[in-house]
Amino acid sequence: MPLVETARIMKTWGKSSLYRLLTARERAYCGRGSVGRPLERIAGRMAAKKAVLKALGIAEGDPGLLTEVEILPDFRGKPLVVLHGRLREVLSSCKGSDVQVSISHGDEVALAIALLF
Repeated sequence: MPLVETARIMKTWGKSSLYRLLTARERAYCGRGSVGRPLERIAGRMAAKKAVLKALGIAEGDPGLLTEVEILPDFRGKPLVVLHGRLREVLSSCKGSDVQVSISHGDEVALAIALLF
């Protein structure tokens, strides 16, 4: 269950690098809303991406894999996982057909858990 400190991700990655770790649709979602919310949303997405990688049994070593995990809200705001590229193949090799994720975030931290089905 990855825990991401909101302030620390900005110091570690910087805004431009963080945005490169998100897909175009994630960037559009994280950019919406009031001032201050984008960083919370980014931290939530980063925690969820890390949780998905862990659930798939993949180490976090390759930052390029983070863009192969896309976390988007459904019409009610529930986070949905969309896997791209190699990770879609990894899911099928795990005999899974779906990944569910739950995200919780506040001003300072974000936490996520992912389960394979």
